[in-house]
Amino acid sequence: MESLVNAEWLVGQLGAPDLRVLECTVELAAGPDGFVAHPVPEQWAASHIPGSSYADLTNDLSDPDSDLRFTMPTADRFAAGMEALGVGGGTRVVLYDRRMTMWATRVFWMLKAFGFDECAVLDGGWKSWQLAGAPVSDQPAPAWPAASFEPQLRPTMIASLDEMSAAVGDDASCIINSLSPQNHDGSDDSYGRLGHIPGATNVFAAALIDRE
Repeated sequence: MESLVNAEWLVGQLGAPDLRVLECTVELAAGPDGFVAHPVPEQWAASHIPGSSYADLTNDLSDPDSDLRFTMPTADRFAAGMEALGVGGGTRVVLYDRRMTMWATRVFWMLKAFGFDECAVLDGGWKSWQLAGAPVSDQPAPAWPAASFEPQLRPTMIASLDEMSAAVGDDASCIINSLSPQNHDGSDDSYGRLGHIPGATNVFAAALIDRE
């Protein structure tokens, strides 16, 4: 399976016993200290890719003890979250969301960071699925057989605060801020703190995709 798949390919794969399709959508709303994240399982429940399940990135796949949003969970917590979704050895995972695939690619990266490679992102996400006229469903998530997810953390895929601090001013390091230019230059305070890490280059994630 390629890392990026299209709607036509996925339509042909629906019903495969080893396939798990996960919606990863999170909604962001303005709050006094920056964005507040909300899981939206009700959106998934109303209409989704047939046979898919909702992956709760805000709660099940984040560290509940951290004051910071979307902090990586422990390996055991992530494994438990994946097993509850039927993901483990011998399965393939396709991820999608309803917002520029930013959440799907987050979970894709997390799977990779915990050593799971049989995963892909649906190119264009939910919008591409709809534009393709692909089938939709309002049925509950499938009851998958018990799964065993064995995490194998790849520590080089995660930078610690100390490593980031060391990278500042290091000519051999490249720091990229993927938020908007307004977040980068400090004119937009929607993330609760102005500006960026010293030396970071701004490569806006939304500028790297076809918005249509």
